[in-house]
Amino acid sequence: MRRPEEVHRPGRRRRRGALGAPFAVLATVGALLAGCAPDQGREVTADVEAVPVTAGQARTVADSLWAFTADLHRALVDRDPQANAVVSPVPVAAGLTQAWSGAAGATREQLGRVLHLDEGDEAAMAAAARTLPQRSGARADDETGREGEVTVMTPSSLWAQRATTFGEPWLEGLAETWDTGVRVTDFRSDPEAARRTINEWMAEASADYLDPLLDRGSLDQFTRFLATSGAVLRAPWSDPFDRRDTRLADFERLDGTLVTVPLMRRVEDTDARTASGDGWTAVELPYLGEELHVTVVLPDEGRFGEIEASLDGPALEQLRAALRRTPVDVSVPQFAVTSQLRLDDALRTLGVVDAFDRGVADFADITADEALALSGVAHQTFLALDEEGTEASGSAPRTTTTSTTTTTSTTSTTGSTAAPSPTGEGSTTTAVATPPSTGPATPDPARTTVVVDRPFLVLVTDRATGIPLFYGRVVSPRG
Repeated sequence: MRRPEEVHRPGRRRRRGALGAPFAVLATVGALLAGCAPDQGREVTADVEAVPVTAGQARTVADSLWAFTADLHRALVDRDPQANAVVSPVPVAAGLTQAWSGAAGATREQLGRVLHLDEGDEAAMAAAARTLPQRSGARADDETGREGEVTVMTPSSLWAQRATTFGEPWLEGLAETWDTGVRVTDFRSDPEAARRTINEWMAEASADYLDPLLDRGSLDQFTRFLATSGAVLRAPWSDPFDRRDTRLADFERLDGTLVTVPLMRRVEDTDARTASGDGWTAVELPYLGEELHVTVVLPDEGRFGEIEASLDGPALEQLRAALRRTPVDVSVPQFAVTSQLRLDDALRTLGVVDAFDRGVADFADITADEALALSGVAHQTFLALDEEGTEASGSAPRTTTTSTTTTTSTTSTTGSTAAPSPTGEGSTTTAVATPPSTGPATPDPARTTVVVDRPFLVLVTDRATGIPLFYGRVVSPRG
């Protein structure tokens, strides 16, 4: 194989979807560190122009992404059922899809099945990954005059051993389909320096929201391929909560203990959408520009585990389709969750087995230098809500977030029960009829009243494509 050009691009921010390959470590990234050692973080890429992508292309893999999202979420919950957990499925799937594009035999079949991919779906998955960062930019509401900036960071990156000879067709596919390449560092000689390089690069790309991804000792001289990706969102609400309506209130955690949290309140006539089903109520609020929306799903008291388990991919899509504009009186706790997740064993549980075994993994299209296998899959996200939006106020993330770290191990996923049937009516549905005893005036009975004072699920979705940016659970807003 001819060795493609190695390009060092310090500080360059490319419009990317994700990079992927054996060891998909996932965390928000996008720019190469300036000032790093010559061989640390260099990008190997084919000299091929990236093809344009459209929202229509991305929309064709929405079903696959929701199915993968629900499967991965359940596998993580099985491991640590008491923890907060938020994942960004698109960069995770993007990295694994890039590995899938260089795989063959059972390795390829298992990855495709877990990702719910059909042959020919790679371009659509790349479109999904490359479309989300396009939601970044200035936004304004012509009616209210409200202005703000939306920032979506979801890139991923493959990392490989320096001096590896990569298959040209595979590299060309990354460049043409994903608008990216693979980065190289020296795991063999200095795995600790390689770890620092990856962490520093990730911190730079995520504006210091995601750092560090890799703990000391997580790499060794046998590491050959990893991929990093994740997500951070900063976006103002289309209509902010009034801070004067925020009050301290009790939040009941899964174990029945209470924690005091700031509970925000908003009475909304036009922007909110609600839906309800057997055992749950959902309310959706838009961010400025109405391209991205957050949906809070509140299971009925005592039914959190049941409803969470029932929400497979189709059920999540049905829930979203049932949402209708409704006058609403909604109270939601402030929260900030950083999830640092090791996903390799969760993926094994779902059926990605051969890819992690160097004795049987088949990634020969990536390189013929040596047998490759996934060393692991790591992922990091940051998601927070306050009166202004999702980190819209620009507060320092490391001093305000509640961080949860989950390292998954191989377990059996719980089987889905029948999905709740959404009604989509919303106008008379009440999730919690009685708000906490302190606070503003009694709710208007003509509105749907939603008081989120116990564990809930949260989704952030791109309206144009229907693809999920975040999905997770908040079982304790204060950790």
